[in-house]
Amino acid sequence: MSVVTLASLIERLPPGRARSRYERLLSETGGEMVAVTVPYAEAPLWFVTGMAQAEALTARGVPRWRVWTLSEANSVLEACGPPADTVPKAARFFGSAGSMDA
Repeated sequence: MSVVTLASLIERLPPGRARSRYERLLSETGGEMVAVTVPYAEAPLWFVTGMAQAEALTARGVPRWRVWTLSEANSVLEACGPPADTVPKAARFFGSAGSMDA
């Protein structure tokens, strides 16, 4: 399982069309976007700051059920303990099967 921000993914891409497309996505929406890869899942889950980022990802073909806003993630986290104050913390919680210290 890995947790990586969209910004750090972009840094690893070589110059070209794919890199430009992701840079545009990040600059258009603002906020944070974090991808979490899960074993046996064909595509990552996305954790984003708000609806603008969620809508941008779905407009690019990511199914909405794979995209969680911080508010949506916190509605689940609050059932287990304290909510996360940042997108990366929420993503790490989901990616580590429940340990907020991860």
